[in-house]
Amino acid sequence: MDIDLLGRVDDKPVLVCVDDVHQADDESTTRLMRLASTARSMPILLVLGMRPGVRQTELAAMSYLRDRVQAHRIELCGLSLAAVRELAAEQGFDVDEHTARRMSDVAAGNLTLLKAIIADFGRGVREVSPSDRLARMVGPVYRRTVLECLHRLSPPGRAVARTIAVLREFATPRAIAEVVELPVPVVDGAVGELWAAGVLANGRFRHHAVESAVLDALPIQESAALHRRAAAAMREMGVSAVEVARRLIVADQADESWTAYLVDEVVVQALAMDDRALATDALRLALRAATDDRARADILVRFAVGYEATDSDLCCQYFHEATVLVPEAQLWPRFSSVLSGQMVRRGRGREALSRLAAAGAAAPPADQLRMAADRLLVCGDYPALLDAAGPARLATVPDGAGDQAARYEAARFLVSVLSTPEPDADDVHAAEDAFYGCTFAEHTAATSLAALTGLLYAREFELVRSLATELARGARRRCAPVWQARFLALRAEAMVRGGGYAEAVADAEQALSLLPQPAWGVWIGGPVSSLVLAATMTDDQAPSHHHLAGTVPAAMYETRYGAHYLYGRGHLHLREGRAHAAFADFASCGRLLAGWNIDHEHVLPWRLAAAGALLAIGDQDEAVDLIDERVRRARRVPLPGSRGVTCVDEHRTPRERVFDALAGAAGDGGLVEAIRRVLATDGEPAQQSAARYRIEDRYSRYLDKLTASEQQVAILAARGRSNRVIARTLSVTVSTVEQHLTRTYRKLDVTGRQELRARLG
Repeated sequence: MDIDLLGRVDDKPVLVCVDDVHQADDESTTRLMRLASTARSMPILLVLGMRPGVRQTELAAMSYLRDRVQAHRIELCGLSLAAVRELAAEQGFDVDEHTARRMSDVAAGNLTLLKAIIADFGRGVREVSPSDRLARMVGPVYRRTVLECLHRLSPPGRAVARTIAVLREFATPRAIAEVVELPVPVVDGAVGELWAAGVLANGRFRHHAVESAVLDALPIQESAALHRRAAAAMREMGVSAVEVARRLIVADQADESWTAYLVDEVVVQALAMDDRALATDALRLALRAATDDRARADILVRFAVGYEATDSDLCCQYFHEATVLVPEAQLWPRFSSVLSGQMVRRGRGREALSRLAAAGAAAPPADQLRMAADRLLVCGDYPALLDAAGPARLATVPDGAGDQAARYEAARFLVSVLSTPEPDADDVHAAEDAFYGCTFAEHTAATSLAALTGLLYAREFELVRSLATELARGARRRCAPVWQARFLALRAEAMVRGGGYAEAVADAEQALSLLPQPAWGVWIGGPVSSLVLAATMTDDQAPSHHHLAGTVPAAMYETRYGAHYLYGRGHLHLREGRAHAAFADFASCGRLLAGWNIDHEHVLPWRLAAAGALLAIGDQDEAVDLIDERVRRARRVPLPGSRGVTCVDEHRTPRERVFDALAGAAGDGGLVEAIRRVLATDGEPAQQSAARYRIEDRYSRYLDKLTASEQQVAILAARGRSNRVIARTLSVTVSTVEQHLTRTYRKLDVTGRQELRARLG
């Protein structure tokens, strides 16, 4: 203010306004008092503004003015709602009473902030829809104005504002005082300043935009130091480890004293809250702070376990880095489940089994059950290793073993279903109990997957579909894409086996989209097979070609996923007219299953598929042989010539029904559905109407010349049974057998058993 200039003013009244007079420095205060002295001899109206709560006794200028000039104290209240609407109207915006009240609440009587809010609201009127205007009421103008208001505060006021932005709901006067290193009374005065400025209410900022504006304006180094001090203060206050870690992670720096706290408390709490990102950030910060090799190895292993459900390759990488710091043998007893699972995925099942055996030999009794379950799970994916599994099957399961017992029962059930001709009903119930006996979490996901896979092979398709749906949703909520993808793949296979082909295609494609192909490892065979099988029943084969064109691990063919892959690819070959290639894949699938001793139709019905391919080629005799073999292996259909079959027609009837179904579908791309129907109708009574196809094979034309009794005797004789054994089998005399054979030789024009065997194949 130029006092000399005022001296040249005539007798015209002069209005002088000075805001925030409580912020005046010594020089400004001196000039203000000179101005007040001038006002005594001139028509000057001096208006001084100050914030509520400032003690006037502390202001030298106010004491001077009270003694020398006529002064009046006026306390101003906030604008009424009508005044707010009027102010908005002056800016060209019509606001209703509800909006005016919202504006007034945020501004808290601060006219400068209110004008900024109106300006932001006006921008929102032009840029967003009416429903979003209130949400956009606070914007960049308000943020800039808030910073300007805070800049005019005292140094303690600005420091307290920054601290409140960091501490948030934990900003008590004592905590603030500890962070800013000021006495509590000074903090109380600064809080009063913030309240008077219209940005604070009940110890918190009136709008989250104030907090973000304050934090964004902080220099990086100052922000890091403030967050570190806040984290230390909150830890001393006993605030939850998760909240402490959030401040420490923003600081992005911690010393070794924080390592154990981050690993043992923060990570545990973060994982319990399904906050994987926070757990990962805490581990990363702890890893940088740790200096001891053992501590660093433990942190790397935590990383590996955490990434098992999200990124399998990173899981393996962190385990590898941990083995650089400590011997790998020290990790297997504690983390055998994760380590063996990753080795299985990467095609190293035999190595995983040997490592488990070595770790199990030295493991304490409390870990033996888990080790046994892990060995069985490896064998469930690598059936060829069942004989090498060692003492994996326990006579009894200890009581109170909890999740470990459920894991063992699920693994045992899967292996049992794979290796037995027909699933046992008691085993099915035990698998269901194992599934429901453990709460789903990442460490129990393998248990759930094994139980559901066994139930799938046990033909519980609807149950598997329902449970896999829930588990996939749970994995998605936990941000565990690996498990989500695997449960979706399992649901896709259940849908294929149940006839829901469109849903199976969608599930398989979603599963494959969640992970890059290399991340699947040997597991890739499962979802690709389900996708291809389901797609053959639709008109779009492009997804099948896309995924079959990718490279699969060679080790996949050592797993049951490889058999599934060959089975699915064979159906695509047949769908597109490559019957010879289809038969080759089906036969390869059968050789794998037979070599692993899991050649059962509930695992994969490869004989039916191969018979369909042979029918498409035109090789009816070979197709009939496969169908016959399949019928003979079925438990519900006894062998011809045994006590359960009185004539060969009882064997031919199911054979011709199967032939009928396959012959009609082999050429029109419907073989998957035809096989599903055959499997679904096994054991049902034969239809009264005759099959469309009457099979004339290499021996049926000879058997048709014989009576039912002669057929029974001839078949047993062709198999090398003696007359005495045949008589005992059929409950007749030896003389009766000799008479039947004499008539049989004459009718078939043969001279003995050797020629009879050649005639009957």
